[in-house]
Amino acid sequence: MKFARSYIKYLYSMRRHPHDWVNWHGEGNFGDAIQSLAMENLYLEMGVAPENLLLIPRDAIDKYDGEPCLLPLQGWFGYFADIFPLPWSKGITPFFSGFHLTSTHGSHERFVERGLPELMRPFQPIGCRDCATMYFLRSQGLNAYFSGCLTLTFDKRRSEPQNGRVFLVDIEDEVKKRIPPAVMKEADQSITHYHYFSTYPVDDKSAMDFEDMSRRILDRYKNEARMVITSRIHAALPCLAMGIPVVFLDDKGGDERFGALKGLIPIYKPHEMSLVNWNPDLPDVEPLKQIVKRNFFICFKAALVKHGLPVPPGFPDTEAPDPDDQDMYMRSVERLEAYEVMTMQRQLRQSRKDADKLRSEIENLREVLKKFNSDSKVSQSA
Repeated sequence: MKFARSYIKYLYSMRRHPHDWVNWHGEGNFGDAIQSLAMENLYLEMGVAPENLLLIPRDAIDKYDGEPCLLPLQGWFGYFADIFPLPWSKGITPFFSGFHLTSTHGSHERFVERGLPELMRPFQPIGCRDCATMYFLRSQGLNAYFSGCLTLTFDKRRSEPQNGRVFLVDIEDEVKKRIPPAVMKEADQSITHYHYFSTYPVDDKSAMDFEDMSRRILDRYKNEARMVITSRIHAALPCLAMGIPVVFLDDKGGDERFGALKGLIPIYKPHEMSLVNWNPDLPDVEPLKQIVKRNFFICFKAALVKHGLPVPPGFPDTEAPDPDDQDMYMRSVERLEAYEVMTMQRQLRQSRKDADKLRSEIENLREVLKKFNSDSKVSQSA
């Protein structure tokens, strides 16, 4: 059996008419590919070189007919533009970590209609990228836990760039107007996670070019960024992992996908822009990163043993799980509960900072109002 990873080769239906927004408009999101590259890095740590991996399009795992393989199902899954690639084909043995199932476009209903809860049961526990996915899978009777996003596992950069740039990545124009002029003046807007494919269907060369462009974006963050201001979760998480301060602006009003980021740094909505710290501290995510990685390796090794698959020679040193060990799931949960506790503690500290800042602003307003009333009385007496 081969090891495999997914790659992004969008197979969506093209738009049929301007108002049919559920169909594909030709756009790609480099964040999709960045999640695949995180998986490639984890394979490297497990002793599996990129050239030894089978590459399977994420949107066609239900049609795969190649040699038997183990495929981590991580990243975004759901129904969109006539494509719902679940369940996987018989040639694939799935492993779940960082799995996200969107609630949009009836994806949950299709998940149930196609019998996915029973099909996933032999591959428990199911590691979920966000709590929304975890709670839904639990509602279907599955052992699901919060594994975090694998893009938090990128290596920390060794040094900061001299004269680093402040990258402003994919912020809505209306929200940009609320960013202080001094910040906008130095903002570099040369990176976007949007990409538009000029031809359809997307061929293998275009898909690999798309992945290479994603690598270059990661390299630019690593080598050039002093800070990143973004609305993109897969700009924020890799940058935090690499040791780059991030300001995250939820410019579209909230998203279930942001659960993987919640607690690491503040998530500011447009009406909270006055609270933004435009010179943010860099949170130490290394302890969280190690929890996510160790959990991934332990559960991956358990999957190998359970399905009678060989462990790669360079696999990281982890406890050897017994495939019949029911405590393995609980150990995973305990590790990720530690992750959640740390994120909650960080979120509480940030909430206190925000509250202190708000109290200070209220006190300043009181002083201004007091001075105004005093000046008004003096004016009336004169």
